[in-house]
Amino acid sequence: MARIRLTKKAIVLITVFLVLLIGGGAGYLIWTVNNQSKQVAPENSSAGGETTDCSKCNYETQQSSYCNSGILNVCKINGQIVYRCNYCEQGSGEGGDDCKYCSYTNTKDECHANGHKGTKRECTINGARDTDCDICEIKGTITCCDGTIVWVYKDDPNSWPTACKDHDGYGNCNKAPCGCQSYSGCGVNCHFDQSVQKDVDAKAKANCGERYMAFCEYKGNKATVTIKPAGACWDKRDICKNPTAYVPCKKTNKCDTGGIDTPVANTSVTKGQVLKISGWAADSDGIDPNSIVVKIDNTTVGKASVTGKASGHSEANAVAWAYNWTVTADPGTHSVTVSWKDKKGVGGSNCTATRSFIVKPATNNVCDTGGIDTPANNTNVQVGDVMHISGWAADSDGIDPNSIEISIDGQVVGHATVSGPASGHSEANAVAWSYNWTVAGDPGSHNLVASWRDALGNVGAGCTATRTFNIISSVVTISKTASYVCSTDAKSAKVTYVITLTNYTEQSVTVKSVIDTLDNHMPVNWIDRASISPSTGVVTDNGIEWQLGNASLASGASRTFSYVVNIPNTSFGSFTNSVKATLTNSSVNAYKTISVVCNPNTGLFDSTERKLVAGVILIIMGTLYVVLDKDRRYSLRLTEAGLSIFTYEGKVKKTRKEFAKKFKQKR
Repeated sequence: MARIRLTKKAIVLITVFLVLLIGGGAGYLIWTVNNQSKQVAPENSSAGGETTDCSKCNYETQQSSYCNSGILNVCKINGQIVYRCNYCEQGSGEGGDDCKYCSYTNTKDECHANGHKGTKRECTINGARDTDCDICEIKGTITCCDGTIVWVYKDDPNSWPTACKDHDGYGNCNKAPCGCQSYSGCGVNCHFDQSVQKDVDAKAKANCGERYMAFCEYKGNKATVTIKPAGACWDKRDICKNPTAYVPCKKTNKCDTGGIDTPVANTSVTKGQVLKISGWAADSDGIDPNSIVVKIDNTTVGKASVTGKASGHSEANAVAWAYNWTVTADPGTHSVTVSWKDKKGVGGSNCTATRSFIVKPATNNVCDTGGIDTPANNTNVQVGDVMHISGWAADSDGIDPNSIEISIDGQVVGHATVSGPASGHSEANAVAWSYNWTVAGDPGSHNLVASWRDALGNVGAGCTATRTFNIISSVVTISKTASYVCSTDAKSAKVTYVITLTNYTEQSVTVKSVIDTLDNHMPVNWIDRASISPSTGVVTDNGIEWQLGNASLASGASRTFSYVVNIPNTSFGSFTNSVKATLTNSSVNAYKTISVVCNPNTGLFDSTERKLVAGVILIIMGTLYVVLDKDRRYSLRLTEAGLSIFTYEGKVKKTRKEFAKKFKQKR
C-alpha cells in the first residue's frame, strides 16, 4: 500500500481550505437565521416605511405557522412584499377576525419600528384581544406656523393643531400672527416653481414700497399659490424661504422751504432809497448759494448772497441771504420775488417767496431819531449771558415796529419788539423797544448796532445807534513755555521755563501757591538757583514751590514765574514738566514737553565762510584736472603712504607687475 506523504506546503493548503469551508458554512447559517427573523418581525422591515399606505396592497393568501394555523395575507405593492401591511386572517370565532375589524386602544407602552419610536396600539375584536393585530403607531414631524418642527402621530392629523398650539398653530396659518410659512401644512418644505419668483418680482415692481410674498395653500391635494403683501411675515422671510420681493419707491427730489424776512408786506419806500431784501432758505440737500435770484415785478435785478446760518430756523441746512436794491420803480404797488434751488439744482414753489411793497413819491423825508439805552458802552459780558438791549425811536411819521434790526459785528441777530411809548422822551411818536441776546463769540471787543425805519420806510443817520461791549473769559488760566540754548562745545544746554498766570474773571482772585514739578529724569541739582524768579521760590525734592500766602491777582492781570535748568549732554532727550497754581476754591494746571539736542561743532565746516572756501577749492581742482590732463596721463591714488600721483604708463606697469605676482603665488 502506497504511503501518502504530506509536505509542509500541502498541510498549509489543506488548512486554508478547511478554514474557508467552515467559515462559509457558518456565514450561511447566520444569514439564514437573520433572514428568517426579518420575516417573523415584519414591522421592522425597511420595506414598510412610516409613509407606506397599506390601502395600495395587492394581497395574496398563504398558509403560515406565523399566523397560528390562520391564513397570512401577504401585501405586495409594485411586486414588492410590504411586511408591515401583512396581517393574519384567523377566521370567525372568539379568538378574533380580520384585523380590519379591530377596535384600537392607545397605550402608554413604547414600541420601535423602522428606526422610529412610537406608541403601541392594542387591537380588540368582539371584546377579545387580538395581539396579532396590534400595531406600533409611528411618530413623524410637521412644521408649525412659526417654523418650529414638532413630532406628531402621522395617522392622527386631528392632533396636529394641538401639537403646534405654542407655535402659532398649524394648518391655515393665515389666521396666525404670521402665515408665511405654512398654509395647510405647506411650511418650509413647500415647493415653489422658479416662475413664482418672477411673478413676485413683477408684483413688487408694479407696486413700489410694498413688500410682497408668495403664499402656498393646500386644498385637498391641490396647491394654490397667492402673491400678496407679506405683512408680519416679512420679518420671518429667512425662516419660511417663500419667494419675496421689495422695490423701494424712488424719491422725487424737491426744494424744501424758505421765505422772505424783509421787507415786510406793503413796506413803503421812495425812489432812490435802498431796499434791504433778506430771508432764509433750507433744504436737506443744501442750498446752492449762487441760485438765489431776486426779481422786481418779475424782472431779475440780481442775486442775493448767503450771509451765514439762518438764526431761529431749525430746518436742515438753513441759511440766511440778503440783497440790497436801490429803488428805481415808479410810485405805486410793486412786488419782490425771490427764488432759489437746492444743491441738486431743483427749485419749485416751496423755494419761491413774494412780498409786495409800495413806492411813495420822492420827498426829503428821513427817519428822525432814537438811541440805545442799554447796554452801556464798553460793558463786560461773558459767553452765555443774556444781554438786554433796549432803546427808543421817534419820527414825525411814526416808527415801523417791524423794522428795528439788531446786528452784532455786522451780522443781523434779530428784530427788537416795540413795548409801548418811550418814557422820558418828548419827541413825536417816540416808542420804546427791546431785545434779549444770548452772548456768543470770542473774547474781545464787539460792536452792537440798532437801526430802524419810520412808518414810510425811510432810514437816516438819526435812526441808527451803536454800542461797544466786551466779551471776557470767566476763568483763570496758567500757561508754561520752554526754550533752550546749547553751549559752545555742545556739552550742555540751558533750558528756560516761563510760567504765566492770568485772571480773566471780572473780580480779583487769591493765589495761594504755584508749584512746578520737574520731569522724573531731571534732578533738582540741575536747577540754576540764581535764575529762580521771583526769588522766593524754594527748591524741593522734585521741583520749585512759590508759596504766595494769599496774594491777590486783579481782574485782567497776569503774573509770571521763571527758572533755568542746566542739562548735560549725557542726558539730552525729552522732558515733561508740570505746574499747578492753587487758588482759594480751585486750581489750574499746565504741562510742557521739550526735546533737548545739541550737535557738536566739527571745526572744518562750522561756518558759512569755510564751507564756501572748501567748495571753491574743489571746483578749481576739478577744472584743472580736466583741462591739464585731457589724455588721462595722470591719476590720483590713495595708498598707505598717502595720496600719490601716477602716470598712466606707470599705472599700467604697476598693475601688470601685481598681476604677475599673484599668478606666481597661485602656481
